[in-house]
Amino acid sequence: MADEQQEAVLRKSLDAVDRGRRWAMLGVGAVFVATVLALGWFISTAQQSRAPAPEFYGAVKMFTVGVVAQMLLTAVCTAMVMFNSARMTRAILQRIELIKRG
Repeated sequence: MADEQQEAVLRKSLDAVDRGRRWAMLGVGAVFVATVLALGWFISTAQQSRAPAPEFYGAVKMFTVGVVAQMLLTAVCTAMVMFNSARMTRAILQRIELIKRG
């Protein structure tokens, strides 16, 4: 009976790790999309109000590309950390299961 209970606890822990990873990925994606939309809104508003002057459009576009590149780097690093922590948690829980059975 104790083994079945431990098995259930382990299964719930593994499911919680997977569920947390999914929610975290959804959250990172939502923040990324919201930031891109906000940046696009900012750029379109600036262009409608004629700011900056046409001779500075190149600088604004470089700034935009830099911001997007930084956001992509942050998103990739966040995903790497999340996947690594989920993988390590799953491995630890599986090792605990093997120790309990053995």
